Amino acid sequence: MGRKIIFLLIFFVLYAFSNGADAKIAIFKFSDDINGDGKKELIVHDLYEGNAADGQIRIYDPDGKLIFIKKVQGEPYLWHPEKHIPALNPGFFPDLNNDGIKELLVGHRGMCLHDKNPHSCVDMPWWFDVYQWNGRTYALADKEFPEFFKEQLAFYKTFVKEKGECEVVRGFIDRARQLTAFAHN
Repeated sequence: MGRKIIFLLIFFVLYAFSNGADAKIAIFKFSDDINGDGKKELIVHDLYEGNAADGQIRIYDPDGKLIFIKKVQGEPYLWHPEKHIPALNPGFFPDLNNDGIKELLVGHRGMCLHDKNPHSCVDMPWWFDVYQWNGRTYALADKEFPEFFKEQLAFYKTFVKEKGECEVVRGFIDRARQLTAFAHN
């Protein structure tokens, strides 16, 4: 196990310094049945250099057909952050409605707009869109998960109390409020 971690670290360092600014630093691959059809899909996360951890997530069906592709931000989607093993990162692949089919969270940090080149700020909160399996692909389904956005709204309000309000967080709060309006009372 220790050798695998050392190999991964060496690979990341060598790859990161060998290919320039637009190079991938890592390609994570993992197979799992995420849509509940009894067959494993191949999930690939290309992770690029940079402090925003930009990348791309792709999902292929068992026949090799691309069924989902999206630019993403954040730590590896296919690495368990606590166990340090290849796995679906539970933070990005929750089962929000407890139906046995994982949803996919695609997020991005708020953007600092105080200079000419907007960049992701590590102290800004995240916005997550929820993608749900529709039988063919993962489709945007934010309106289907008002409870998730109620939790996000509470987090954004806490963030504002602790760090102050800004245009980006105010926008997140407005969007989350709109999505919580779909809750069944």
